[in-house]
Amino acid sequence: MFTKQDIAQINALGISPVTIERQIWYFRNGFPFITLDRPAKAGDGILMFENREKESGISVHFVNKSYDEGDIIFQVRCKIEPSDTPETLAQKIHALEYEHYPKVIEDIVIKLPEFLIKSSEEV
Repeated sequence: MFTKQDIAQINALGISPVTIERQIWYFRNGFPFITLDRPAKAGDGILMFENREKESGISVHFVNKSYDEGDIIFQVRCKIEPSDTPETLAQKIHALEYEHYPKVIEDIVIKLPEFLIKSSEEV
């Protein structure tokens, strides 16, 4: 399971070891299917941008008690062109997600110590 040092580091981030074990289990076994009631679109699930913004992008981060405030694992940016609309920016963001999320998750799982992977099977 976790060493005392692991538990101290996990607790310092405000996360419980059980939460970490559950996340590892999901990475190994897949996330549950979610039924959406409607697609996200500009202004409804996708943030709008103002013309003065020059770039956007994605961040992959660890989960903690606050939404979108976990330690950042990976970031990548894309340029916002003057001709971009919320829809074209959403397409760029989705392309970045499809390109990078699988590799980032794979890299995290590969780097997990063997005891974390074994302990996740018990969750």
